[in-house]
Amino acid sequence: MSQEIKVLGVYSQNIKTRIGAGTTSQKSEHKTYHYVIRVGYSKYHVQPLNEQDIPSGMISVISEKDFIAQFSPELYYYQRKTLPALKTLQAKIAKGEDAFEKGNLDDAEHAFAGALLLDPNNPKANLGMGTVQCTKENFDKLTEIIQVLLNLDAVFLEEQRQEFNLFAIV
Repeated sequence: MSQEIKVLGVYSQNIKTRIGAGTTSQKSEHKTYHYVIRVGYSKYHVQPLNEQDIPSGMISVISEKDFIAQFSPELYYYQRKTLPALKTLQAKIAKGEDAFEKGNLDDAEHAFAGALLLDPNNPKANLGMGTVQCTKENFDKLTEIIQVLLNLDAVFLEEQRQEFNLFAIV
């Protein structure tokens, strides 16, 4: 079985709940967006998007059957929201890396804090965040992750169309 990784884009999940009983019952529906990667043939890695439309949080691994039953493709969400957010993130990281290489550690810290969505001027807003060491190795890992998330390849768009077609048929 192949462990090939394919970025599928953004999918939504509708969660419907019913609270109460009888005449006082109320229905609610909540839609969440997730970044989805298919690993191999039948495993899907699903990661929720944060408020900035960037993949963030715990990755859930689910089967193809559960994925098809629970998620719906969002055809243009990735291109309109997630991709621009990732490009902005990539620009902030590049700016921080450039400043770091030039020895401007304060500028690098501000750029990386912006990339991490932290407020460098308000440390109390960042409680719970540990100290991150600024190393070239961490930059390389982060750059690689951003490239996978961006996946600007035209092949991605064709594969995404084929995936949407498969889900429509199913």
